[in-house]
Parts: sequence; structure tokens; C-alpha cells
Amino acid sequence: MDQGGERAERQPIERPVAAPDRLRTRVTAYMFIRLVLVTILFGIAIWTVLTVPQSLLSLGGIFVLAGLTFLFMGLSAALVRRWGNRRGFVLTQLLFDALLITLLVKMTGGRHSIAHVFYIVNIAGAAYLVPQRLAGIVVVGANAVAFAATTVLDALYFSPEATAAGVIYVDVLMRMLGFVVIGFLTNRLAVRTQQADAALLRQQETTRVLEEEHGLIVQSVLSGILAVDPGGIIRSANPAALARLGTCEGRPLSAVMPGLRRYKDGQEIVVWGPEHSLTLLCYRSPLGDVGGEVVVFEDVTELRRYEADRKREERLAGVGRVAAGIAHEIRNPLASLSGVLQLLAEEHEGPLLEIAQRETLRLNELVSDFLESARPIELRRQPLHVHALLDEVVAAFNRDPRYGELVHIVVDEEGDDEAELDPARLRQIFWNLLLNAAQAMPEGGLINIAIRALDDLIVIEVQDQGSGIAAEDLPKVFDPFYTTRQGGTGLGLANVDRLVRLHNGRVSVRSVVGEGTSFVLEFPRRSAAPAPVQVSVPGEES
Repeated sequence: MDQGGERAERQPIERPVAAPDRLRTRVTAYMFIRLVLVTILFGIAIWTVLTVPQSLLSLGGIFVLAGLTFLFMGLSAALVRRWGNRRGFVLTQLLFDALLITLLVKMTGGRHSIAHVFYIVNIAGAAYLVPQRLAGIVVVGANAVAFAATTVLDALYFSPEATAAGVIYVDVLMRMLGFVVIGFLTNRLAVRTQQADAALLRQQETTRVLEEEHGLIVQSVLSGILAVDPGGIIRSANPAALARLGTCEGRPLSAVMPGLRRYKDGQEIVVWGPEHSLTLLCYRSPLGDVGGEVVVFEDVTELRRYEADRKREERLAGVGRVAAGIAHEIRNPLASLSGVLQLLAEEHEGPLLEIAQRETLRLNELVSDFLESARPIELRRQPLHVHALLDEVVAAFNRDPRYGELVHIVVDEEGDDEAELDPARLRQIFWNLLLNAAQAMPEGGLINIAIRALDDLIVIEVQDQGSGIAAEDLPKVFDPFYTTRQGGTGLGLANVDRLVRLHNGRVSVRSVVGEGTSFVLEFPRRSAAPAPVQVSVPGEES
């Protein structure tokens, strides 16, 4: 595997060399070996002449032979690039060498010359260069005939009595048989070697293709894949893993995926990606004798978020039904109680009656809100500038005597923030978030609001300097009736979440205890069919 940096580098497998190219390479090597041997023989002849000058007469033929050989090799070297892949050219080289060996044997003692061994070298060279049966037979036959002719003629001239006795013929036949055996064995070995090389090249090609296919699969799968060495260091990662975890190669697995247990399938952990936290479903597999392991993971963040939304919707639906029932039952006796208090207030004046009337009115408004929440919300979208509507809400909030002088609100806008939204519902969202931020700072503080306009989204971030929310409480802040504030009903943020999702938007929260909380809202610029949202209960901020 490899990317990005990925990554464990794959060693490229060398592609098989074509047969003609291999033949040309072998012929070139054979010609070089011949050049070395002839040069050595030529050097020995020169050294002999320099040491024993009178030997020049007997060695003169060797110098002529060396000159012819160098001339032939020069011509062959000029033609090898064009004709080196032709078997006829190769056979010409071998037959010339057989002639060269025969002349050398003749000049160095005939049948008693030690140069006979070069016939074997020539036969082995034929098996190396052209391991075909016909070519082997031709070369073996040529060497055997040349050897027999040289030996028999030499014996007839120098040892007629040995020739008459048949000793020479037996010796020739035995050596010729040896040539045949050597030719057969070397040819057989060369054929087997050639077959093994071809099989190896095919296997290399197959391995290369499989490796490329494997690499393409690993690079293309949507699941993240990490290769970890025996020391626990991430060796490589596929693009899906890099997209979710960022640059992780060379880092310890325990640092990238803290809490991942060893060899337990289906582990679900939460890690921090390049931008936000991720929920990953992980599988670990050891690599056996190779050492290390492979970690495969699926990003189930959106799935878990969807499941949480569905559970929240179910709870909101239940709350709506209960609220509607309770509010309906409370409203009638509440109306009677309000009438009685009004009659008492006409007959008797006093602060206690005023308080009772005010709280009764407040309770009646709350019941009305409950009943209103039991009805589906219909958005009235219209084009608006978010910052203009936000300025109105901030101005109204600053006039609230409870918080106007304690908190300072700063709005930062960037780009064209026009979008199709419901202004009444957007005011309700902003008011609840400002109220939540102010209540989180009882001693006062700063509320920063940033509006960023993207291509298709309007992103709004509301950040306070309050006490913050504990990590274990963050997943529950949008649940109805969940609150950590004394006297709160836990309905404000649930209503914010409901209204944002009704706009096909999304709200998320980040918080650090002791530093503050940030709510991020994302709204699409253009209206679309709203997602179905179950009934919730509006009310005070959590």
C-alpha cells in the first residue's frame, strides 16, 4: 500500500525481457568471453616469443590465427546490434569457434594438444546460447567431425602404426561419444533452465498484475485500511484512511486510535479527525509470520448521528403527545383559577394577588405553547439577509434588563449571507441561543457571533465564555427536558435543534469546561422540501 504519502513502498517487479533481447545479450556476453580468451592466448604467445625468440617460427601461425579472430570479432561486434537476435548469426559464431579451435589444436600438437578442451567449451556455449535440439546437434556434430578429422589426420601422418592398430579410432570414438553426452546433458540442462526462467518470468508478471490489482482495490475501497508494523507504527494507509485521519503514517497506532483494543472485532471508538470527531467501527487482523497487523475501519459517524436524531425525534414525539394531553387537561382548571383571582383582585388589592395573577398568566402562556407545539410547523421562507435579522434580535436582547448590561455581543459577518429562511423561526433560534449563552455567564461576559457565507451554505457560530459543558453531557444537550441549570426546563435547545433541522440545516456543539461553548448552525441558501420533523415542545432555554 502507498499514498500520500502511503505508505509502504511497493518494490516494482521487473518486466520480463523479450526473448530476442535476451539472445542478443547472451551473444554479446559470449563474444566478450571469447575476446578475453583469445587475448590471453595471444598474450601467452607474445610472452613465449619474448622469452624464447626462436619459438617465433613455430608460433607464427598462432599470431595469424589471432589476427583473423580479432578481425572476425570486430565484424561480429559491428553486426551484433542488428543481427544478434538471429539464430543464424549465433550459429555462425559457434561454427567459427569450432574452426578456430580446430586450427588451434592443429598448431599446438594435434591429438596431443590440450586445446581439445575448448571443444567442450564450444558445445556448452551452444547449449547456453541456443538451447534447441537441432542447433545442439549441429554444433556437437561440427565439433565432433572437426575433432575426428584433426586427430585422425594427425595420427595418419605421425603414427601410422597406431592408426593401423585401431587405437586411434577407439580414442576418437570415445571422445566423440563424450562430446555427444556432454552436448546432450548441457542442452538438456539449458532447456530446463530456459523453461524455469520462462516460468519465473510468467510468475513475476502474474505477481505484478496481482499486486497492481491489489493496489487498485486497496486504493479504491471506501473503508480505511492501515498497515501496522510489529512495533505498532503505522507503515501505510490508503486514501480513505488518510481522508479521515489525516497524515498518520509513521505515527503509533495507539496515538492515532486511542482506546483500540487488541484483536477484538467490531470495536467502536471515537477519534479526532482533521476537522471533527469521528466514530469508527474497527477490525484488527494479525499478519501471521510476516509480523504486524492490518486495521480496517468504517466511518459510522453519520450513521450514529442519524440514529441519535431518530431517537431524539421519538422522544420529541412522545413529549409532544404527553404535553398536548397534559396541557389540554390543565387549561380548563387554569382558566377557572384565573377567573377567581381576577374577582378577588377586584374586591381586595394586594401584592400577593398581583403575583398570583402574573404567575397564572405565565402558566397559561406556557400551556398555550405546549398546545401550539402539538401542531406541525409550516415554514414561511423568504429571501433575507441573516446579519440584518440578527442585528434586530441583538438589539432586542440588549434591551432585556436581565442580561443587557451583563453581556457584550459582537457580530462578525463575512460575505453575502442572503438565504431563503423563515424569519420568525430564525429569530426564535437566535433568541434561544443568546439566552442560553447569557445564562451560562451569570457574571457577564462576551458573546461572539460569526456569520460565514459559503457557496451553498450559511454557517453561523455562537460562542460564549461560560462554564462550558462536560464531554459526557454534550450528546444530550438537544434532548428535551435535559438541563444542567437550576430552574431550566431543558426545552430551548431541543427547539433550536428542531427548527434548524426543519430548515434542512444542521446544528452542532463544541465545548471546553471552564472556557466556553460554541454552537455552529449550517443552513442551505436555497429552500428545499423540508425534512419531516416530529412534534417538539418549545420553552425556556436549558
